[in-house]
Amino acid sequence: MKWWIGTLALIGFLTGCGTTNTHLVSAHSVQTALPKGVENSLSAPKARMRKATSLPVKRVAFHSLQNDENVLYIAPNEVYAIQQFRSIWGHLKIKPTVVWTDSDKAAAIQLWSKEGFKKDPLPSNKTFYSSSTPPTPDAYHKIKSGTWDEEPGILSDASTGYWIKFF
Repeated sequence: MKWWIGTLALIGFLTGCGTTNTHLVSAHSVQTALPKGVENSLSAPKARMRKATSLPVKRVAFHSLQNDENVLYIAPNEVYAIQQFRSIWGHLKIKPTVVWTDSDKAAAIQLWSKEGFKKDPLPSNKTFYSSSTPPTPDAYHKIKSGTWDEEPGILSDASTGYWIKFF
């Protein structure tokens, strides 16, 4: 009986069962598309927009982020969201500052490689990494000093052009 419990514990450890650590994501568990059921239930982007008085991760070069017009928080394992932003990235005149959450640079590079990206999939003039795990993806557009439009979540595939207007 003891060997069975030990085997289950080892399987749980090896598969990352019960952990949110992005370092344990396997290439087989990468979600490259938003499930249709989720996409169909998404409300319009403007319906989800809210006002924010601060950015979620203050430890990441906070003074630098305060001067930026647009900031995107995203985790390196959110492939479906990365793909949505990649679809409009080339159309943005000024790329938003990107904060990769729940990761450091080395872990992000490793995940991107497993996801099929040879380098940073959302290159920006300012890129930061944070071990913090705020809800992501989350985009911010500065309205005035200390006030931001916050657009949480992802969009339906038909609405990704909205990000061009948002940023």
